[in-house]
Amino acid sequence: MIRQENGRHGYIEGTRKAMIRAARRAAEAARQHRQPLVFWRDGRVARVAPDDLPPLPDEAPCRSGS
Repeated sequence: MIRQENGRHGYIEGTRKAMIRAARRAAEAARQHRQPLVFWRDGRVARVAPDDLPPLPDEAPCRSGS
């Protein structure tokens, strides 16, 4: 049985938080090892220095209405 909160799947918010935590950890590891982060962007591989990343949100954004 899937647990629902307020008519929504409660696990989705936890998934967003986990993704943000993982992104923060990846950026920190890249900084420590002085390596770029590698993304797939617009059909090409893109390398981005961890210090050039946009700031990550403190918490997962809450989406309303779906």
